Parts: sequence; C-alpha cells; structure tokens
Amino acid sequence: MQRILLIATIAFLALLTSSCTGSKSFYKKGQKLEKNGLTIEATNFYIESLKRKRSNEDAIIALKKLGQQVLDDKYTTFYKHYSGEEFKEAVYAYLDADAFKSKAMAVGVVLKEAPYYKDYYDEAKNIYIAELYDQAQKNLDSEDFKNADNLLNEIKFLEPSYKNVESLSNFAFVEPKYRQALHAYDNEEYRQAYYLFEEINKR
Repeated sequence: MQRILLIATIAFLALLTSSCTGSKSFYKKGQKLEKNGLTIEATNFYIESLKRKRSNEDAIIALKKLGQQVLDDKYTTFYKHYSGEEFKEAVYAYLDADAFKSKAMAVGVVLKEAPYYKDYYDEAKNIYIAELYDQAQKNLDSEDFKNADNLLNEIKFLEPSYKNVESLSNFAFVEPKYRQALHAYDNEEYRQAYYLFEEINKR
C-alpha cells in the first residue's frame, strides 16, 4: 500500500513539475515573440502558459498588459468599419475581439472594453441582419434556395431568434429536396427518393 502511495506521489509531482516547466517555456516563447513585435502570437503563448499554471504571475502580468493592447487594436478595427458603415466587417471584427477577450478570461485575465462598443455592435448587427434577411427573401422569391439558405444560416448564427428565420431556413432547405424527391419518385428512382425524404424528415 505504501509503495502504491509512493508511486502515485512521484507521478503527481512529475506531472506538476512538467506543468510548471511547460508554463515557463510558453511564457518565455511569448516574451521572445513580443520583443519581435508579434503581439497576437505572443498573447497566445501567454494564454497557453496560464492554461498549464494559472498562478504564473509573469504570464498574468504579460497577458494583462499586452492582451489589453491587442484587444484595443481589435476594437479600433471594429470602430473603423462601423464608422465607414461597413457593417458586415464591423460585426465580425467585434466578434473577433470578443472571442479574444473570452480566451483571456478563460485563464483568469479580465480585459476591459469600453461599454459603448457593445451598443455600436448591436446597431451594426441589426443593420447587417436586416440586409441579409431582405436578400434571403429575394432569393426565396426567385427560388434560389441554396443562397437563401446560406444567408438564413448566417442570420441564425448571429441572431437565432430573429423574426421567422428558423421557418424560412427550414423551407429553403426542404423545398428543393422535396422537389428532387418527387422527381426521383416519378422516375421510379425509389432509393434516391427515399434518402431525400429521409433528409427532409430529419430536418
């Protein structure tokens, strides 16, 4: 029993040592990248360092400082697109910034965001989604189901509860397959018709 406990203790200490060593290694690589101006790459290494040891103070300080700079740059990019009424680019620039902020938060580092950026994002998103919705409606009217479905899926990604987007998306997916299934059935291609009807039923 004592031997088992000893082996378990040694294994735990080895794992702990490996984790700490890995944390220091990633921190040092991040420092090197930061010195060479590769700021985003450096923050990724600081994040990896903290994944291995959340209490690595050097990595915390480095990520807090450099990460805020990177985030501010991302918000600057977002605001440029927003000011230029490039709403699609603004939406995805903001989501990129938000994803970066979430990565830092996941390892215990909280980065700051000016509150008005969220308001600008919501405005840009609403305008962009309205454009997507109008174009999707036009595509459905012209029976361009594939492009309509792509646009509706993008809306669902950005705002799942927007208007009747879920039912329109189902229609854009189902209608062409239903027509194909009927055509296959009329031509006695029963296997193909069966699989198409199965896809419809699953949806």
